Amino acid sequence: MTAISSNTVRKYKRLYTSQKRNKRPHLIAKYGMQCFWCECQLTNETLTIDHYIPLSKGGNHQIKNLRLACFECNQKRGNSLP
Repeated sequence: MTAISSNTVRKYKRLYTSQKRNKRPHLIAKYGMQCFWCECQLTNETLTIDHYIPLSKGGNHQIKNLRLACFECNQKRGNSLP
């Protein structure tokens, strides 16, 4: 059995589609169907889940760190802090 090098271990655990589906209703109930950043109305097609504190900056996948965002705002933010 070979040892796994630190380079091959993922640094961040990915939020899989089923996990997003389970958190989506909680986020909609908490924030409504609007973008957290620009406050535009969202549809199921335009809704994305954004990390308030990005994973690369020490954020996590807990509900308190997730926000609903439109695709444009989510992409513009990248990994910047709020």
